Amino acid sequence: MEQLFLQAIQDDDKLNDLVDNLIEFGDSNNDKEIDYNEFQKMIQGICSLYQKQAPPEDEIKVVFSNIDIDKSQKLSKEEIKQMIKKVFS
Repeated sequence: MEQLFLQAIQDDDKLNDLVDNLIEFGDSNNDKEIDYNEFQKMIQGICSLYQKQAPPEDEIKVVFSNIDIDKSQKLSKEEIKQMIKKVFS
């Protein structure tokens, strides 16, 4: 999975596709953004998929808050892209 992210940060089209897929996976109300509850479920789902223990809720809140640059309580496509670039660059 890490390789997928590393490849995506080198190509804007791949990064857009990756973020679109992440949003589609986690966006249960179809508003094209990820709110905290959706983010928490998404993290738990990814951890379960990879048979990893999900981080504690307080850590998930900190991560969400750090990604939510405009403090709208929702993660936009642009905020998610910036986070991926920051983590994998």
